[in-house]
Amino acid sequence: MPAAFVCNLGGFSVKFSPNILEGKFENFNKIEQFLVQTEPDITYSVHFQLSSSIHESTSYFETDEKTWKIFPHNGKIGIKVTSPEQDPYQLALLSKDFKSGEIFVAKNNILPDTYILPTAYPLGELIMMNILGSGYGVMCHACGVINRGNGYLFTGHGHDGKTTTAHLWAKMPETMIVNDDKVIVRNIQNRYDLFGTPWHGEGGWALPNSAPLKRIFILKQAPKNEVKDLSPATAVGKLFARAFLPLWDSKAVSYSLDFFEKLCQSVPVQELGFLPEPSIVDFVRHLD
Repeated sequence: MPAAFVCNLGGFSVKFSPNILEGKFENFNKIEQFLVQTEPDITYSVHFQLSSSIHESTSYFETDEKTWKIFPHNGKIGIKVTSPEQDPYQLALLSKDFKSGEIFVAKNNILPDTYILPTAYPLGELIMMNILGSGYGVMCHACGVINRGNGYLFTGHGHDGKTTTAHLWAKMPETMIVNDDKVIVRNIQNRYDLFGTPWHGEGGWALPNSAPLKRIFILKQAPKNEVKDLSPATAVGKLFARAFLPLWDSKAVSYSLDFFEKLCQSVPVQELGFLPEPSIVDFVRHLD
């Protein structure tokens, strides 16, 4: 296990500092492509003994399945994740801006001296979602494609065709799929960029690469390849419904709506009806 490692997550350099050197992280290979050698913007200490002193008397939000909750704790923000085998499975105690804090991870019950990766789903995604919501961008339920240096965002709900889209574009030259499920969009120096994340979908695509965002498509299965222009209000509503947002935080929700409004004024957003065949790739490329 490295003494510490730094990941590029959505353009942030995030450092994780373990408190012991023994053992190893489970599935560390999933973030190896995201490792960087830069000074961190965000730092978390990682502990391999789950704290018994963190209790959640109230919560800001809890999933219906009670798999995770976010709650206040002594002026900080707590996140608790459970699994059928372990309660808690992941635990975090973070500053209110989510840019520092402590992460507690469980030991794998089967593999000896192996610990849960601190960036693992859902904790890593939840932390990043909250950071973005404090004024840095949004995480979209989308497939992210970079073709010839241009970024294309294909957003959709489950079974709308994000992974199918990734498979079709992956066959093209000069193309990379940065993710087939969760893609970060940020405005950096007055330009909207998309970023890959480690939290992939069924297809397993996960790269840290980024590119200027050229077009956004709302995926829709259809009997033919077609695009439909959307009014700004409709585009904002559809993007909002296809994003991973900290809905328990009213300020973050307000910021995200404003972000989408400005995004839709700067980047073309269209509804894309498509056939699940290679013809859709040429169809999209000829729109430019």
